[in-house]
This record gives sequence, C-alpha cells and structure tokens, in this order.
Amino acid sequence: SDLSGGLDSTAVTVMARDLLPSSEPLHTFSNLFEDAPGSDAREFFELVTERDDITAHKIYLDETKALVDQEEVVRYLDHPPHDTMHFAKWERLKAASEVGIGVQLSGVMGDSAVGYGFGMLPRLLRPGRLYQLFHELRAMGDVVGAPTRQLLRQNALDPLIPTTLKR
Repeated sequence: SDLSGGLDSTAVTVMARDLLPSSEPLHTFSNLFEDAPGSDAREFFELVTERDDITAHKIYLDETKALVDQEEVVRYLDHPPHDTMHFAKWERLKAASEVGIGVQLSGVMGDSAVGYGFGMLPRLLRPGRLYQLFHELRAMGDVVGAPTRQLLRQNALDPLIPTTLKR
C-alpha cells in the first residue's frame, strides 16, 4: 500500500490491513525527502506503521533523479508521465517489486472523490451559520492563498444562484 501519511492513503492502508489475513503482513511504501523537512510526513505514516502486522518500507528520494528509467516508465505507464512526481511513484513501485509485491493500493485522487471542502460553504451560508462560514473561509484562504471575499463569492454565493440567472 502506498502510504503518504495523508487521510486517503491512511484509510486505504488501514482497510487493507484489516482485510488481509493476520498471518500475512501488509507492506507499505512511503517516500521521504531528508533535504525537504516541509515534505516530511513520517510523523503521520509512522502512526500507522507502528502496528506489528505492517512492514514499512521508506524510500528516500533526495538522491533520485526525475528522469531515470524513462523508457521503462513509458512502457509501464503506456504514456509519458504528466507531471514531475512520477519518479516518486516509480521508486515506490520498484521497491514493491523488489520484495515481491505485485499489486499496490493507494489513496491517489481520493480528494476528488469526496470533494475539497468548498461544497460545505453554501451549506453554511444557507441556514445563516455565518460565524462558522467566515471561520472556514479564512482558514481556506490561508491554505489556498486566496482572499476571503473571493472564496465567499465563488464558493458560497455563486453555487446558490440558479444557472438561468447567471446568463
């Protein structure tokens, strides 16, 4: 299981562990960047990998080059990678293959399945929960680097306006 320490990969890992027979360890694969402390999520994924029935594999990427194994990557992906982070996934796949793992689960794109949180803003505005709405808007603005007013208009007010009136 890919394990980044985020909510999605953690949920997938915990469920996979629960579904496997107790006699079979679950192997997890996590990327680390020693030279980039801001990208270090080990405190989160180690909470999961502390279990006795999980075998954690840490892949240190500081020395890994993004353009290695290009022909092999394209052959496996069946297309050129669409971003520069393909090398991190590629290194996890290589580590999994080295220990005999043929299938890897991940939480990739989990956010797009459940939304990014903006959908709750109209649900706070409609019943007049303004204090909580502005608290969420300020927090979201800090995360995404957008002004509160812009987030209010685009994500709380606009969804409440019928499409026919927007024309």
